Amino acid sequence: TFFCDDDELLERLAREYRSGELLTGEMKAACIAVLQPLVAEQQARRAEVTDEVVAEFMRPRHMEF
Repeated sequence: TFFCDDDELLERLAREYRSGELLTGEMKAACIAVLQPLVAEQQARRAEVTDEVVAEFMRPRHMEF
């Protein structure tokens, strides 16, 4: 439910899994299909992070309140 906004898909998967129509392997495949694009996007973003970006992020700054 955290990674998929399609309520109908989630309801169908839950109903079929509880009834035994959907096997565990099929449920895992459905989860993988939802997660693969998210992981690929995260990996692409992480590849763009350079030492300079990390240094700027970690640079001490004066806090203003």
